[in-house]
Amino acid sequence: MTSLLRFRITWKIVTSVADPCRFQSLSVRILYASIQEARPNNRLVLLLPIIQRINKRIKNMISISQDLHQRLDSALNDGKTLTAAYVDTRGKPHISFYGSTHVHEPDKLAIWVRNPESDLIHAIPNRPDIAFIYGDIGDRFYAKFEGTARIETNQEIRQRVYDEMHPVERQFDPDMSGIAVVIDLRTLTVQSGGEKETSTA
Repeated sequence: MTSLLRFRITWKIVTSVADPCRFQSLSVRILYASIQEARPNNRLVLLLPIIQRINKRIKNMISISQDLHQRLDSALNDGKTLTAAYVDTRGKPHISFYGSTHVHEPDKLAIWVRNPESDLIHAIPNRPDIAFIYGDIGDRFYAKFEGTARIETNQEIRQRVYDEMHPVERQFDPDMSGIAVVIDLRTLTVQSGGEKETSTA
């Protein structure tokens, strides 16, 4: 397969796939290799700086790892907590534990707020910024999430948020009278041992 043909096929894949960051990163690496194989007089070489920038951008995109995903899923069972911090309607800092916190998408968290009249629900329209922190002191593993909260009213997504939170949390709201909140992440910082990695949207 020629480098030009490989480029055309891979570029079509990259531009047609909706989201998966890992797949796009792999595809860009194939593009990168294709261009590197091209002869100096091949016009593909002119795209090399652009592909390098795209590859660097994808590497820094937020994509919650499988390990972190599992840690959040088992947080309640493991006796760990996820703490949320936001500014309430009075302009005061507020922190709360949210056992319903879970991964909604690779770059999104979701929580279920049982009380529709809670401070958080009233704060979101004007102060949507929110942060979460997860810590496992024994493993020296920490994760900090920063993003923008929004109330989800779509019934299908609302049902999904309810279904995907921890079963214990569902027991506290069997009638689904609470509110689904989705957090679009802007920054994810993960520290494991002495290594720290920050991803941004």
